[in-house]
Amino acid sequence: MHAPAIPQKTLGFLDEVAAFSQQKLEGSTRNREPFPHLYLPKLLPKAFFEELCRLYPTSECMESMPARRTGNPYAHKYRRLLNLNDETLSALTPEQSRFWAFFLQFAERIGPSMLAALPKPSADHKYLTIPEHGLKTRVDLWADHGGYQISPHTDAPHKLATFLLYCSPNPELAREGTSIFVPRSTDLRCWSGKQWPLDEFHEVFRAHYGANCLFGFRKTDRSFHGKYPVAISTLERRTIAITVQVKEGYVA
Repeated sequence: MHAPAIPQKTLGFLDEVAAFSQQKLEGSTRNREPFPHLYLPKLLPKAFFEELCRLYPTSECMESMPARRTGNPYAHKYRRLLNLNDETLSALTPEQSRFWAFFLQFAERIGPSMLAALPKPSADHKYLTIPEHGLKTRVDLWADHGGYQISPHTDAPHKLATFLLYCSPNPELAREGTSIFVPRSTDLRCWSGKQWPLDEFHEVFRAHYGANCLFGFRKTDRSFHGKYPVAISTLERRTIAITVQVKEGYVA
């Protein structure tokens, strides 16, 4: 069973939302060090983001984090995930299915612009070259609870870049964004995505977790990032993860 097609009249709205977000990306705060990253408040138009929050699937509609995705035990215990694809979209309510099919098209449209907004990595970093063609975007909806955390890591080698759109509006979550880390051993590099002990790193930046705020970064062998334990166990932390990958090595 396939997700519903986007009506032709809606495609003009897709252009509007994409143009709005592209303009915001052009004005985003971006940095090259310690690895390319950006932070952007208000990625989406206000009314569109409010609809997104209203139609965000409950964690009961999601699955536990698959073991093939990560070896992080905190993700298996405290994170629920919904990967947007034909099968998962068709299992939602008709209204949700239409909206998230639209969002998936939006993410596929905006993915290359998000990637282009990141500075080029420094010459001493290892990273994948962006191909002229053959990019593929994966979109996951997350719901984190309790003691979710992940120690410093650089992300899986098949990723070009990752973008996290924070969706929970509660101001008590402000300190629950993603952190950037620098290793205490300045020559430490990692391409595999291995998770490292927290005490071997300094935290140099923490993204403000605000509704409709975007944090994104380029995968390199120095792109150490992670997440401290969720301090408020009663609040659900909703995040959309958009990863841009090379199509040939795409991992769903």
